[in-house]
Amino acid sequence: MRNLLYIVALLLLLQPAAAPADDVIKIGLSIKIIRNANGNLPTGVVPARVESLLLSAFNELVVGYRRGHRFEYAGPITEIGGPDPNGPSQWYDAEWSSCPGIRSAALADPNAYAWHSSAINVYITNAPGQVAVLCPFKQSNPIIVVERNSAERAMDYFHEIGHYFGLCHSHGCGCGACVPNQTGVCFTEPGDDGIDDTLADAGCWNADQIAQHHFGTSFSNLDAANQERVVDAVQNVMSYRSLRTRLTEEQLDVWADYASTMYSNVADGRTYFVATNGSISGTGRSTHPVDTVTNGVALASRDGNDIVLLRPGVYHETPTIQRPVTLRATRAGPAIIGLPRSPPGPSSCPASSPICCEIGPADTCLLCIPMGKHCP
Repeated sequence: MRNLLYIVALLLLLQPAAAPADDVIKIGLSIKIIRNANGNLPTGVVPARVESLLLSAFNELVVGYRRGHRFEYAGPITEIGGPDPNGPSQWYDAEWSSCPGIRSAALADPNAYAWHSSAINVYITNAPGQVAVLCPFKQSNPIIVVERNSAERAMDYFHEIGHYFGLCHSHGCGCGACVPNQTGVCFTEPGDDGIDDTLADAGCWNADQIAQHHFGTSFSNLDAANQERVVDAVQNVMSYRSLRTRLTEEQLDVWADYASTMYSNVADGRTYFVATNGSISGTGRSTHPVDTVTNGVALASRDGNDIVLLRPGVYHETPTIQRPVTLRATRAGPAIIGLPRSPPGPSSCPASSPICCEIGPADTCLLCIPMGKHCP
């Protein structure tokens, strides 16, 4: 059968689920707009427009990433501030550099600042710039501050959400925007983002320069697979370029790990990784996956909100699952559950191409492909 599903499972449910399974992990988002002492909103900021724009833009992206994450508002957009000069209105004109001060004030007076403990807290100010910033990075209780000209720029928020979940700039941790005529690391030499599957990038490079650095030729001369790798860099969410829509598989792994551990308070479920080369003693994090579907399911909670994420490969087990849980594969390739081990003989898939895409008579495999490839 051609176009084999990403997950083929032989599952036996022995008892009714205690709770309905939820096939996505919801990430909470709490947007606050700061009014001044006279009650004015930031210039040009329309709450209803912001509210309708952000969620649809964010979820359009994460659906394409196929990791089962979705954003939802923790409540309606909240307008804070007012006559008290020592309250939130003191930050009405605050620029991005005031992020630490806003955060400290919000933690000291969570009611006045509409702090939400189970959501990403975002504060929009009247500063006239086009900047969004997260602070602090990889520490507790981070916030995002958005200046008014970025209030309707969904990707400015999404870039900062990438930082929230542990991602550096794709052209290097600590690197900023391209500065014309500036040379050296971050500008004309690549930095390091700590992610293995992102191509090393520099903030001032274009697609041809990335291609030349990695492959010794121009972008147009690359094959389709390597062009995709270059586009992943040029259009990376964590870059500073104008079009930012892409995250690589390993960037998404880091995102899932942070959403399942350090910042699990803003997500209603966890992701647990399974790989054919995982370990029985794995933690289920992307860097320490478990080895079987059964062990992955055992890590999941019984509330039905967790995802067991299967890396590409054949899982020959036929698991018995007795709790609500969602199984997902990734964009990297198919994960097959319950397929008997190939019998000996010329019809078996070789070790170099173990994925069977088309099963013929007597369960022989008519089309074998390598790991990491997609069935036609």
